[in-house]
Amino acid sequence: FKDFTADFYFRQSWRDKRLSFKPSKSIDALFVGSEVSDKIWVPDTFFANEKWAQFHQATTFNTFIRIRANGDVLRSIRLTVTSSCPMNLQYFPMDRQLCTIEIESYGYSTADIKYKWGIDGKGSVGISDVVELPQFKIKGFKEFSKTENASPARVQLGVTTVLTMTTLMSSTNAALPKISYIKSIDVYLGTCFVMVFASLLEYATVGYMGKRIAMRKNRHTQVAKFAQSHRISTMMAAAAAAAASKSSHQPNSIEMMSGTPNPPIAFADSTTGESPRVPMSSTNNPPV
Repeated sequence: FKDFTADFYFRQSWRDKRLSFKPSKSIDALFVGSEVSDKIWVPDTFFANEKWAQFHQATTFNTFIRIRANGDVLRSIRLTVTSSCPMNLQYFPMDRQLCTIEIESYGYSTADIKYKWGIDGKGSVGISDVVELPQFKIKGFKEFSKTENASPARVQLGVTTVLTMTTLMSSTNAALPKISYIKSIDVYLGTCFVMVFASLLEYATVGYMGKRIAMRKNRHTQVAKFAQSHRISTMMAAAAAAAASKSSHQPNSIEMMSGTPNPPIAFADSTTGESPRVPMSSTNNPPV
């Protein structure tokens, strides 16, 4: 930036005895239009550091002249002036610049005309009280911070922010003048870009590590389940083998006739006291 533009009301007052008149009870001042300025003397004021200027003409020439009875003349004009101002943008946009509008007489010297602020300079220059900076309300992305598995939304937000920062840096550098030193806004935008890109890399790293940890936990869980099932099957097999070996060493209480040993040769009846009987045959036929 090497210039600035100001829209203001430029008022000048001077005394011309030739324009004095005798006031009446109802008229003590005359208010005339811009056409009278071509018929009276006016200061040849110009702006020494002006680069461009405009007289406003909507709907008519924005100027008026007031002539008092004692010859005091007040001329007011609305102007838009672009003036040059060498600026130091090292701390932009937190910089402070001191720019001036140089007012001089084009043809007269200081012996003929002198400029001074009216009322000792108090209230001669003022700024409107309604000038305000735009207000913005920044909303956070709480819905993305609540859900850790919202990968599409998080990636889209990070990539969009990176592209936005890149576009903002390009447009800012294109709008500012080409200077040889680093500005504060370059440091700020560069830091913001690095932080946004680092947050995107952080999410990618955390997501990758989280998946690896989850896979490792699943693997350990599966190994533990397999070891537990193998332990249970081994215990069941050992119990079955022990039961089988125990049953092989104990005789059955009921045996089939085909598998019984030979009956005894003689036996006694303990209830009757009879003498022992000797079977005649080992066949199944009853004795005669």
